Amino acid sequence: MSRESIEARFGKRVRHLREKTGLSQVEMSHTFGIDRGHLSEIENGKRSPCLPMLETLASGFKITISELMKGV
Repeated sequence: MSRESIEARFGKRVRHLREKTGLSQVEMSHTFGIDRGHLSEIENGKRSPCLPMLETLASGFKITISELMKGV
């Protein structure tokens, strides 16, 4: 397991998925209904998402929570 925190690994995963879909943070925040600052903190590993946020992110990316967590 990586020495990098789970928050940092998860943030990188979210950023990767966002960039893969071609969304900016602003576009994603509007589309997913998430505050842009909150999204930025998640992507930078400064905030741990709660379960409802995991559901929101997975739903927005049209994947399961398991897929969202893949590699984290």
